[in-house]
Amino acid sequence: DLIERARAEKAMRESEEKYRTVFTHMADEAMLWRLVRGRSGRIGTWRLVDINPAGLKGWGKSRDETVGKLADDIFPGETRHYMPVV
Repeated sequence: DLIERARAEKAMRESEEKYRTVFTHMADEAMLWRLVRGRSGRIGTWRLVDINPAGLKGWGKSRDETVGKLADDIFPGETRHYMPVV
């Protein structure tokens, strides 16, 4: 039904707006990572999907330097200390 679909899409847009507002304005650092697996299926590293302004400020980096980048590229030589690879 088209009416139900339109309602569902509107509810999803409103939910996304709420999430984005909270994520953007929260005082704590927040980031979303995606695991990157090697050929063997083992976790090799992480790719940053999103980061809020507090996270960028804490890291002293810009969105261009971080979003979409691998943890190893954002923090060369440092990631193995706090992001265990299993």
